[in-house]
Amino acid sequence: MAIDSQHDEQRKRLGKFYSLANIRYLHGVLVGNRLYFTDPSEFNDPFEMVPAIFKTRAFKRVTETSTKISREAVDRILLETWEMHREKYRKWGVSCFTEALDDIVMWSHYGDKHRGVCLIFDTTYKFFKGVVQVKYVPQRPLIPMFRRDPQKVIEIMRCKLQLWSYEREWRLFRRHRNRAYVFPKSSLKGIVFGCRCSAEDKDLVLRMTHGRNLEYFDAKMSPYDYKLELLPLQQLQIKP
Repeated sequence: MAIDSQHDEQRKRLGKFYSLANIRYLHGVLVGNRLYFTDPSEFNDPFEMVPAIFKTRAFKRVTETSTKISREAVDRILLETWEMHREKYRKWGVSCFTEALDDIVMWSHYGDKHRGVCLIFDTTYKFFKGVVQVKYVPQRPLIPMFRRDPQKVIEIMRCKLQLWSYEREWRLFRRHRNRAYVFPKSSLKGIVFGCRCSAEDKDLVLRMTHGRNLEYFDAKMSPYDYKLELLPLQQLQIKP
């Protein structure tokens, strides 16, 4: 039976792609139950969590009427303010998940060209409290200069250009970036193997998760369409 991808399952079961090229990293997840929270500056998109700023009326009034403030000084203030906001929003650690377990492009970009795996997590566990769905927008979110708006923080951290909407991403945040946090072992519910994942790599993953109550799936190429079908993994004998 294929994985249920109905809307009411979107938040409950989310996937996270991994490559087997760095087996120590994957071992930390599967055996150590450690989930890594990345520095947003390492993301593919350089605009991640970098809002645009707009001039407040007070700032405009002062800079446009004063004869003592040069254009260069105004530009420097704007640049420094923008850099301050960029650092503020990027100080968080982020772990990214997706609903798109069967998306061909996602497997190509994040699943080591279909040679990796996608781990399936049950995000109803307390560890995942606060996971939010990414909003795909046509324009960068705006923030006013010199004005704190706590309500804007999460909105900015979950916004992404609409060109990325195929990712169907969800995000979980932690106070510290580039750090691993231990998640409940039982929240990992399944593993999907990419359609190019070798038998040797499958055997390695099965060894690391031996004895656990997990579902295993193969991403199979459809013989008819540009489509991946997630089907239960045929029983493999773990090599001695």
